[in-house]
Amino acid sequence: MSATTNDTSDPAARLQELIQKREEILRGGEIHSQLHQIKELVQKEEACVLEIERQRVDAIMKEYEEQHPLITEECPLCLEDINMASNRSLVRFSCCGKGCCRDCNLKASIHKVKKCPMCRADIPTERKAIKQIKALAKKGVAFAQAEEGWKFLYGGNGYPLDVKQAVKFLELASEQKNPKAMRFLGHTLYEGKLVTRDVQRGLYLTHEAADLGNVESRLYLGKLYVLGNGHTRDIPKAIHNYTIAYRYKHDNRAQGGAAHHLGMYHFNIDGQYGKEFKALMYYGEAVSVLMQKQYKEQDSYYCYSSMILSKHYLSIAAKKGLKQACFPLALVLMDLHHVQYHGIDAPGHSVISESMHLALKAANDGEPEAKRWISSKQTSLSSFCAHCKISSGRESAKLQLCSRCKSAWYCGKDCQITHWKEDISLTLSEATR
Repeated sequence: MSATTNDTSDPAARLQELIQKREEILRGGEIHSQLHQIKELVQKEEACVLEIERQRVDAIMKEYEEQHPLITEECPLCLEDINMASNRSLVRFSCCGKGCCRDCNLKASIHKVKKCPMCRADIPTERKAIKQIKALAKKGVAFAQAEEGWKFLYGGNGYPLDVKQAVKFLELASEQKNPKAMRFLGHTLYEGKLVTRDVQRGLYLTHEAADLGNVESRLYLGKLYVLGNGHTRDIPKAIHNYTIAYRYKHDNRAQGGAAHHLGMYHFNIDGQYGKEFKALMYYGEAVSVLMQKQYKEQDSYYCYSSMILSKHYLSIAAKKGLKQACFPLALVLMDLHHVQYHGIDAPGHSVISESMHLALKAANDGEPEAKRWISSKQTSLSSFCAHCKISSGRESAKLQLCSRCKSAWYCGKDCQITHWKEDISLTLSEATR
């Protein structure tokens, strides 16, 4: 082996070495006796890929945070930092204009607190709160102007749909660098719904809001650069924005959305994982170490890494409640397992059970492709016992579907109990974590 391959400090070199070791075992026969060793190698391979990805993300975040330090203030109640630019981190009160973090506000609601925790005034009725917001907006308070603007923009809750009024208030608040106002005004101008479309100003305002720390704007920027509607489509910029949103510590929902987008960019397109990335050879503004050293010449390493990263990001998105991540994740797990183990179940893990569990979630959410995939898999899986592999074609084999996991057929109770103890129960507990 070359000196580069033996350089254990280089995760790309370690990955290549580990893959070579695993492939030698898989080609050598007697795979079942060495499954534990293969599993250990697979875990190390995935750790190498995730280390390279962490380096990429860290490089982007270091540069971003140096240029755009996050504006935070202490919550006066719990003393935790509040991101002043996030719609989901800060709650302001109409009586005094002061605010606290969303968690403290939720606790106050649960305990039915009747006084404002800031000024001790009575919690106003909805009608009175509207009057208070209007009064603050007239005084030039930016957050109140932003509230007025988006409420006129969408109508309801005592506000008529009035785009002219909406733009007026959003412009006033944007002049004071209010991120929420800049976000809604930027979106309105970019989309051009009921107003004259202004793509460049819409992009500018969205960028400004994102750079102030508004994560919703950061995700929206990712979407805009993917679509390229009225401006140049720019996938590196899209992924750059999704990467920053993913590392956003103050918003689990936004992190899940960003993880889903990143996972899908590594997903299988036309039979090839990471196709969008491969065409660019880089993403964001940080060139991947692994791409530099391996993928320009070896497509197999590139695609394998994209499988692992697709699994990583889609798993995060699924665990944060994004149902649309479940079916792609099911497909990734099956493909990755075929590459890593040549289709043989890993010790303590049944990939088909985990994939079926995820696909069933997607099917129950109305995903038609997931329903077709489940039907196809069930047809093939019902032909043999999940544990002893006896065929349903034999006279002695009468297979029955497991009523709990709905992804395995067994010839008898003994096989079902053994398989559940060894593989299924652990797999499903991991999948539902």
